[in-house]
Amino acid sequence: MECTVLRRALGRGACTLALVLLLVGTLAPQSATAQFRAADTTDIQDLRARKLFVRGMTQTYLEDYEEAAALLERALEAAPEGAAILSALADVEARRSNFSSALYYAREARRRAPSTAYYHLELARLHRSADQPREAVAAYRRLLERFPDNTTGRLALA
Repeated sequence: MECTVLRRALGRGACTLALVLLLVGTLAPQSATAQFRAADTTDIQDLRARKLFVRGMTQTYLEDYEEAAALLERALEAAPEGAAILSALADVEARRSNFSSALYYAREARRRAPSTAYYHLELARLHRSADQPREAVAAYRRLLERFPDNTTGRLALA
């Protein structure tokens, strides 16, 4: 992805930050930057919301979850239909061990972008992390009903 595309979408400073996050994400696949790459951010049309989203993801990576949540909540106010923002909030809340909020945000992300397998998978993983095995199995099955070739979902149910 060229920096000029990012610069147009996010602004000059955010472009540099996004490139750094993408580089770090390749080194730490479980980080917040991996979610940034995996989530479809095209639903975030508002420029202010995109900038807040990138800043929130950065704070998540830096493990400042309070600041990350505040930034992502502001992004959500600017782009209430942003599934990527909701998913990022789910991640932050899970890292803060607030699983009821994490599951709420993950359900909303899946509801707003049902054609994106990533959101189905993250909801299933959150149920598993929240020690809700029945709900996790149901979420994985729902994922596989919609995306039968999803190997991650198949392996999780095996």
